[in-house]
Amino acid sequence: AYASDKQPRTGKLIFIYGRGGVGKTDLTAQLADCDITKPLCYMDIEGGSWVFGSRSDIIIVPISSYLEFSTVLMKFSAQKSLPFRTLVIDNGTELQAYNAISNMQGGTGIRGTGMPTQQQWGASTAQMLNVFRLCHDKIGRQLGVNVIINCGEDARQDAGDTQFIKSGIGFTKAAGNYGMSMYPT
Repeated sequence: AYASDKQPRTGKLIFIYGRGGVGKTDLTAQLADCDITKPLCYMDIEGGSWVFGSRSDIIIVPISSYLEFSTVLMKFSAQKSLPFRTLVIDNGTELQAYNAISNMQGGTGIRGTGMPTQQQWGASTAQMLNVFRLCHDKIGRQLGVNVIINCGEDARQDAGDTQFIKSGIGFTKAAGNYGMSMYPT
């Protein structure tokens, strides 16, 4: 048992942004070795769980669709307690893409281009913000589990500025409202 088990815990919601290959997954893998963050559950959306090798102390949940992700997250949130202290969602950007695709099912997007319409993006944004609320309010505050969401950045630059766009759904606003964000370079 941990000393912190004797007092109520409130989990944190943390967003980690960065370009592909900068080490977001490697950083979160190290949480499995830290007493205040282990045990670790890793929701593998982008196929990065190979970083963990054959470790048996990490719960790895492979995710291949938004429906699968939301089903697992709802099961977690329905529990009175969870067998892990930290939940890593890797990668929030891939999750958003899965969500946008699921919102386009039965539709073709903008003039058959495969790009979501404004209404489809709006639905995707609302659903992703609900994911953040669930992670913050239920899994974090009520269940005391830290939630870390790794997010890739968009390679496009905003109007020639040196700031990279944080993919699509307003992750920056969500991070400001729900927790902390890190930006490794």
